[in-house]
Amino acid sequence: MRAMRGMKRSVVALTVVPLVLTVACANENSPSSDDAADYPTENIQIIVPFAPGGATDTFARIVADYASANSDVQVQVVNKEGAGGVTGTNEVATSTNDGYTLVATAASSTMYNFSTEQDVPYEPDDLTFLARVSLSPLVLIVKADSPYQTAEDLMTAVAADPASFRIGTSSLAGPSTFGIGDLLLAQGIDPTDPKLVVLNSGATTVTSVAGGQVEFAAQLAPEVQQLLEGGQIRGLAVSSEESVPSLKGVPTAAEAGIPEFDNASVSGLAGPADLPEPVIEFWEELLAEAVEDEQFLAKLNEIGSVPAFLGTEDYTAWNDEQIEKSAELAVDLGVVE
Repeated sequence: MRAMRGMKRSVVALTVVPLVLTVACANENSPSSDDAADYPTENIQIIVPFAPGGATDTFARIVADYASANSDVQVQVVNKEGAGGVTGTNEVATSTNDGYTLVATAASSTMYNFSTEQDVPYEPDDLTFLARVSLSPLVLIVKADSPYQTAEDLMTAVAADPASFRIGTSSLAGPSTFGIGDLLLAQGIDPTDPKLVVLNSGATTVTSVAGGQVEFAAQLAPEVQQLLEGGQIRGLAVSSEESVPSLKGVPTAAEAGIPEFDNASVSGLAGPADLPEPVIEFWEELLAEAVEDEQFLAKLNEIGSVPAFLGTEDYTAWNDEQIEKSAELAVDLGVVE
């Protein structure tokens, strides 16, 4: 999977309403490494900055189950959606940096929101990126009884009359929007011609495709799997170099004739800035062990995610690189000036 290209921009021209949120000052009573030496000693909360049922939510629950089973504390998942992942992520960025409040990371909340110049109340430096765990490919989907049997059928129809199509997306600043924008550009289609419908969650976007409210979408593999298996939607292509076992019958992008469809999202964990070293070490070690655990890997495989572990230093550098690259592409494609 070409993860770097997964961080490109969409050229969809939509108005973004600025968010007015306040970043709290750093806690003057931040815990020291000595205070955190026995971490963890109490239950941990992972905030998912999106609605239940989406890819980030599913990933967080897999991590929480593994961490609870392999430590002396319970790890709980709490959904705090809003503003494309900003609301929940900001809560963690401004929380006490003791390691007991973490956030499940995603491409929109920790990368794309910065590249699209949205008014985000936190900076990447306000977070400690603990570990990148996996990458999730996108799946190009249509309604089960759609007349478009293949990805090439769909692209041919969109090229002929783009204004007649509605495209669903879970977030303006997310991989679904970027993936569709890149795909349309590669097909010689102006991405601003179809109507982009922002539905604010992956689950809602997928059900909107199934219900015919939008003609197609490109959502993450974990988000589409249930309705694919239930026969309510049809997968035309998955944005990975190799087929995904849990997405039976869905061809790779190359097999579907759209090799440029190669975007992916990221799943990992982060906390507020300046986490004590024992906290960082605990999560790095735990998640490095997780991606070697057969049961954990099986759960990732079930939701179409691919293990792609990076520790805190490498994850931080990779995330910064993605922001820079996608910002440059946003300028090249006219998303921002």
